Formats: sequence, structure tokens, C-alpha cells
Amino acid sequence: MKKVVKMGIVILLVLMVFSFAACKGKDSPAKITLRYTGLTESAGDAVIAEIVAHAAEKNNVDIEFEPVVGGTWSAFFQKLMALIAANDVPDIIRMRTGDLTYLTQQNFIVDLGPRIAKLNPNDFYLEYFMFFDGKQVAVPPGIYTHNLWYNKDMFAKAGIPEPGGYDKPWTFDEFRAAAKALSSGSGADKVYGYSSGFDGGRWCAFLWGNGADFYDASGKPTFNSPGFKETFQFFTDMILEDGSMTSSAAAQAIGPRDLFMAGKCAMYSSGQWDVVNWNKLTDFKVGVAAPPYNPKNPGAASTASLFIDGYCIMTGSKHHDKSWDVIMSFVDEVGCGIQTKGGVFGWPINKKFAEANRASLFAPSIARDQVDTLMGFGGKTRAWGFAVDETAQAFVKYFQLMSLGEMSVNDACEALQRETQSLPINPIKVNL
Repeated sequence: MKKVVKMGIVILLVLMVFSFAACKGKDSPAKITLRYTGLTESAGDAVIAEIVAHAAEKNNVDIEFEPVVGGTWSAFFQKLMALIAANDVPDIIRMRTGDLTYLTQQNFIVDLGPRIAKLNPNDFYLEYFMFFDGKQVAVPPGIYTHNLWYNKDMFAKAGIPEPGGYDKPWTFDEFRAAAKALSSGSGADKVYGYSSGFDGGRWCAFLWGNGADFYDASGKPTFNSPGFKETFQFFTDMILEDGSMTSSAAAQAIGPRDLFMAGKCAMYSSGQWDVVNWNKLTDFKVGVAAPPYNPKNPGAASTASLFIDGYCIMTGSKHHDKSWDVIMSFVDEVGCGIQTKGGVFGWPINKKFAEANRASLFAPSIARDQVDTLMGFGGKTRAWGFAVDETAQAFVKYFQLMSLGEMSVNDACEALQRETQSLPINPIKVNL
């Protein structure tokens, strides 16, 4: 009898254990799977994957990372539109500023303003959380600035003083003279003083530095204004008269970045994303300078242009709260530590992390005394990213025609004005 009772107790205990396990499994929510997609380059894929793994572990979720490798932001935007049309949207995207106004207006992405308002200003650079159509819809992964990079060794060899930071920026005349002095040779042996892409984001600092702008206060284009024409004439003269800047044909033969890295160009305009490329250089050291300005014109000042994309939550996601938690993990101190190690996200948006690690950010490529210049600290800072693709393409087209001597600056700017005046713009507001 005792044996039967003992056996009954054992069976009862076993049943209780299984019952408890079954109830626990029934009450425990299933692990959420979130989809995250964004445009990437091969240099940054491993870094992004590591950040995603950190966020997944911290929030106890699975994250399907769907990178769009290479290509362009325009192609990525078209892919996103196709996903929206197919009702197959990801939960989280990383999108450039130029498309965020449209996505906001169409209610495709969530207004994060109420959540952002609860963030501690001591923890994040909240002044860089931009507004699109009156809403804050994106969390920046980092702060990119567009800079004037230069080859320190070429300057030293030519005996030309290096360009200064925002405390002593070059004038247009000083920049042009240096570019001309640093140019030499011809054909395959040609060395240029300066090279840049032809899209507006590459030369907007020169336009602002000339006291001009793309649009007036009412949002109408000013591409045929005297200041705009003068800026285009400045570049055209460097190309056609001085031979110190790459023409469209030369830029197509070898891109400005490759030209600079090959030691065939002394100065080059690009953003912080190129720091990862400078880390690979062994033949020369890279310096960073403030863009030049034209003191002859009212309102002209050396100006750093900002490029700030952002993490967004798609309205069609079923997991807004968890997606927000994941994004916050992307930009927490651990996440920023990962991205800084990879060098592909600019200055960390996490203020606490950035200030604690200021001495090591962008090392070893950028000298410590040039970090303020790299970030535009001490100078004027403005956001680029409002031009729709059609306008950006028109900039390139007419810049090419001028650089090849096939169209005068005046005619090109007048045609540019006519062609783009009816196109929409994507205005952005930065709290700086």
C-alpha cells in the first residue's frame, strides 16, 4: 500500500511539473521578430550586423537584417515604395533625409516626436533630431558633416601652408590659388588641386560660403541668381582656365575619391563616411579643413553641410514599441561603441558616449586638433538633403555641360531654373 502511495505521489509530482511547464509555455509570449532594412556598403555591413546582434540580445527579439548592398538611395527608396505597395513593409528602416518629408506626408512612417521628447538632452544631441513636415520621424545614427579633405604630404612638398579650420578659413581666392599651385602634369600623369562630385551635396558649402542659396524664403529656386551663377563660374574657371579641378569627363574616368586616394588630387570634398577609407591609406596623411568663403559678398561664411539620415519606424509595423526599443539600442553607448570601431556612422548621436570618447573618435586618421573642424564645431552648420532626385540630376547635368565648355554658366543656370522651378522640395529644419 505504501508502495502504491509513493508511486502515486511520484506520478502526481511529474504531472505537476509537466502541467507547470505547459502553463508557463502557454503564458510566455512568443519571441518577436522584427525586420530592419537600409542601404549599406560592404565596408559597413559587418558593423551594422554587430549592432543588430547587440540590439536583438538586449531586447530579447529576433531581428531579420535585410541590407540593400551598394546601389543608390534612390534605388533603395524605390524598393521601399514597392514593399509598401505590396503591404510587405519592414518594421525599421534607415532612410536619407531627402525622402523623409514625402514619407512623413504620406503617413508611411511613425511620428517619434512624443518619444524623442522624453529623451534626456544630456544623453543625446537632440538638436540634430530633425523635423520633416513638422514632425520628428527619425533617430539619427550619427552626425555626418561634409568636409574639405586634403593631402598633407602634397602641401608640405609644395611648400604651401595647410588650409585652416573655422577659426581661420580660406577665402575663395586663397583656395583657388592653392589648387592651381598644387596642379601639374597632363594626361595620365595629371595631378589636380581639387576634385569633387557634381551633385549639389558636394558643393553646397561653396554656395553658402558665397553668400548664396538654393531657394529663397518662400521656397522658390534661385538657381539663376547672381550668387548662384558666380559660384558656378568659380568652379568653371578652375576647370577650364586653371586646369586645377576635374571636369566631368575626368571624373567619369576616375572618381574623385579614387583620385584622392591615389595621390592624384590634393583636395577633395566629401563626408565623414570616408574616414573608413582614410584608415587604409599608408602613402600619405589626410587633413581636414573648413570650406572656403568669399568675403566680398554679404552673408558669406565658411559653412559645414550636414548629412543626417535616420532610423524610422514604418506605420505598417505591428511592433511600434519594440521597434523603438531596438532603435534606442542601436544608438546606446554599446551600439555607438560598435559603430565608432567600424568608423562608418560619423560622430555618435549619443552625447554621453561621444564626450567620454572624444579623444579616440576617428583615430588614427584625423589629428586630435582637427576634430572640431571635422565636425563643423565653431562654424556655421546647415543641413543638406532637400533636393528631390530630379533637381539633383539637373544639377549634375548642367554642371557637366559647363565643365566641358559646352554651355555658358549664364545659359546653364537659366535653363536649370526653368527646368526645376515646378519641382517639389523637401525642406528640413535642424535646431541649430
